[in-house]
Amino acid sequence: MLYNIQSYQPNCPMKRIFKTPLIWASFVVLAVFSFSCKPMPVEPEENRFPGQFTVTPTPDLNSAVLNWTAAVDPDGDVVRYTVELEGAEIERGLDVTTYELKNLEFETSYSGRVIASDPEGYSTPSPFTFTTGMSPNEAPEDFKLQAPINGAIFQETNISLSWQDAVDPEGGNITYDLYLDQSAIPSTLFQGELGNTSLQVNDLENETTYYWKVIAKDDMGASTESDVFSFTTKTTVVATLVGNAPWAERAGHTTLVFDNKMWVLGGNSCCGGRFNDVWSSPDGVNWTEVTSAAPWAARTVHTSVVHDGKMWVVAGNSSYTQGSEFADIWYSSDGANWILASEMQAFEPRYGHEMVVYDGKMWIFGGRDVNQSFSRQQVWNSTDGIGWNLLTDSLALFPSSTGEMIVHDNKMWYIGGYSDNVSWSTDGLNWTQVTSDAPFGQRLQHECVSFDNRMWLFSGSNSTNQLQELPDVWYSVDGETWIEAASNAGYVAVAQHQVLAFNGKIWMLGGGGGFQSFYVSNEVYSFE
Repeated sequence: MLYNIQSYQPNCPMKRIFKTPLIWASFVVLAVFSFSCKPMPVEPEENRFPGQFTVTPTPDLNSAVLNWTAAVDPDGDVVRYTVELEGAEIERGLDVTTYELKNLEFETSYSGRVIASDPEGYSTPSPFTFTTGMSPNEAPEDFKLQAPINGAIFQETNISLSWQDAVDPEGGNITYDLYLDQSAIPSTLFQGELGNTSLQVNDLENETTYYWKVIAKDDMGASTESDVFSFTTKTTVVATLVGNAPWAERAGHTTLVFDNKMWVLGGNSCCGGRFNDVWSSPDGVNWTEVTSAAPWAARTVHTSVVHDGKMWVVAGNSSYTQGSEFADIWYSSDGANWILASEMQAFEPRYGHEMVVYDGKMWIFGGRDVNQSFSRQQVWNSTDGIGWNLLTDSLALFPSSTGEMIVHDNKMWYIGGYSDNVSWSTDGLNWTQVTSDAPFGQRLQHECVSFDNRMWLFSGSNSTNQLQELPDVWYSVDGETWIEAASNAGYVAVAQHQVLAFNGKIWMLGGGGGFQSFYVSNEVYSFE
């Protein structure tokens, strides 16, 4: 029996169709002994690396952003990324295609790579390089103004302003712009590009409040501004020589302001002579001799005041010998005609006393005679110049007759006189000492005047050297704080001179060379 082999196709790899019985028989035998009909094994598919990709760094000052194209895995696996910088792993397992590198060094070149990896660990790297930017310029550090301190008063009109060094974080150079003006927010560049931390400022205005600040700048133009400080200048004065008056050179005279004029009364010459002439001037330049010989005896170191619409002349001496002192009191309404109000008053003849008008009365403080036969510490007052009241015979405030008495701020003040104390009183008996250490020092035969809401002190002798007169000017608002308006005001230093306030100015008239000096003057100075 023959089979149709073509119709038989066993389920096995052999595909050939045998056509003869002999071949078929052989096949059967062979199949029994050596062939089994099983499926052939399938080789596993080979894993492939993620595809190539590109990293693009975008650097900033001290950072960089990495962006890269996606790495495509040919097997369709998920790809994750690792970032390395300078050989060190920064981040791994990223499933995004961007990463920011922070806190890098300025102006530094970096290299690294991004590695794309599939789950089987097959990876593909992509390198990158970049350079960070320049360090940003920082402004100078804060700094402070130093001198003068904020709000300082009575400062010199020539003054040094100083401030701290400003530190540049980058170590660069610092320059300074100084702003100074009278506005609370100063905007006037006084001087720029300063290399130092101080500047001398000269010729400022008197009694003016100034505001100042400093701006520190580095080489790149970054700047830091200081706080604003203020200071107020003091008054400075300079003497103007008006001229030499026509009256004889003298010291120990008295001066008054009366009837819109300045008046000069009596005094002494260089060598012991005495005057009883009276002069007046409406301007300090033009002088009129009202009388060459008043009825009161020629005298010096007397006192004069204006009271009750009259000029008064009290006591003094005609020489420094016993019995040459006066106790007379005269008054006049015109400077030419004088009336003796009283002679040989209850108070003894004296010279070198002080006299003021206060609270509707004339007051006499201290004084002496040649023999010092009465107390220098007396206080007298009178409303009419005829009847006088002795308030005390022992006011220890007046150890000498070389201090100066004025009325200021509705008080009576006693200033200096072999001491540097300043005291005031409203009753002549009870005194308040405001300082025992005034900076003008212990001086005598100086002159004081109240003007422009201040007390002013001019010249006089150093108490340690009575031949040393000082050409200075001092002033005080309260009697405690004294400011030197000028150490040398430009006048010839004198003692036993006179100062007064008249027509908006202070005037200084005459004076001498002090103890045992033969110098006397008729110079007239004004101070504005």
